[in-house]
Amino acid sequence: MRSVIVLMVLLASAAAAQTKADSWIGTWTLNVQKSTYGASPAPKSGVSRLVPADGGRTRVTQDQVTADGTKRHIEAVALFDGKDYDVPALPGVTYAFTRVNDSIYVLIAKEKGVVTSTTLTVVSPDGNTRTSTTTAVDAQGKTVANIAVYDRQR
Repeated sequence: MRSVIVLMVLLASAAAAQTKADSWIGTWTLNVQKSTYGASPAPKSGVSRLVPADGGRTRVTQDQVTADGTKRHIEAVALFDGKDYDVPALPGVTYAFTRVNDSIYVLIAKEKGVVTSTTLTVVSPDGNTRTSTTTAVDAQGKTVANIAVYDRQR
C-alpha cells in the first residue's frame, strides 16, 4: 500500500512538473504591431497552437495569412528532444524542438538536412506573451532576424 501511495505522489509530481514545463501550450495570436520582420515581409495575421499529442509529443500548428494574402497551414508533431521531425506541408523540411527550461525552447528548421533557421521562443513570466526570435541567412549571405510577438488567447 505504501508503494502505491509513493507511486501516486511521484506521478502527481511528474504531472505538475509537466504542466509547468509546458508554459507554451495553448493558442497564441500574432501581434503584428509588436513584431519586427527583417528576414521577410510581415504577415497579415497568424495563429500558433501548441497542444499535447499522443506519446508525450506536442502538435505545433501555424496558420498564417502572408503579406501577399496567401493562407498557410504548417503542422508538426514532435517531442522536445532535439531530434528532427518531418513537416508534412513542407516536403524536405524538418523541425527539431529542444526544451531549454520551463519557459524557453529552441526550434531548428532544416531543409534537406541543412539548417535554414533557428528560433528562440520565450514565454513571459506572466504567461501572456510569447516572443519568437528567428535568425536565418538570406540569399546574399547576410544574417537576418524576425521577432514575432504573440499574445495568449484565453
